[in-house]
Amino acid sequence: MKPVFEFLKTTSVKGFLILLPVGLAIVAIEELFDVVILITQPIASYFSGNNFLSGTAIAVVLLFLLFFFVGFTARCRTGKYIGRWLEKAILEKLGIYSMLKHFTQQFNNNNDVEGYLPAVLTDGDTQMLVFIIEEHINKRLTVFIPHAPMSVSGAVQCVGPERVRKLNASRVDILDCQRYWGLGTKELLERS
Repeated sequence: MKPVFEFLKTTSVKGFLILLPVGLAIVAIEELFDVVILITQPIASYFSGNNFLSGTAIAVVLLFLLFFFVGFTARCRTGKYIGRWLEKAILEKLGIYSMLKHFTQQFNNNNDVEGYLPAVLTDGDTQMLVFIIEEHINKRLTVFIPHAPMSVSGAVQCVGPERVRKLNASRVDILDCQRYWGLGTKELLERS
């Protein structure tokens, strides 16, 4: 029964992480759609007496053309270059973009991906579930200490490697322990 529950849980979390950017994209498209309708209303009044329907039709066509143009441009080498430049110059400066991008890329239950490796940080008699973010040249580690129950915020510390022990666990296991205020941590530590 436990493997079935684990499968349902991890599959559901993965589905959420896949659909989160889709949901945000839908909200952004709705906002874009409203702006395009607002802009096209004066144009639509020349074509028909029903401004709303004409404006909506024109907005749909313009959005489709915009999406097609951006998608087509992204396929060519110049488009890929421009996309990388826009991401670095504009989007990465938006904290929410970087956070969501890294969140969806890193928390996909694939521990082979660099960064966000599950670990335990020891501080005296205290142990904390953390993620190893990166290793420095001098062997020190940058760790992220997530806050419970919302693991997207927390503290970042640079610590010596002797204080950190990698866990035989997935990112989702750590997130589940955080989400449930530590429930399941005992089993997690015992199997590592």
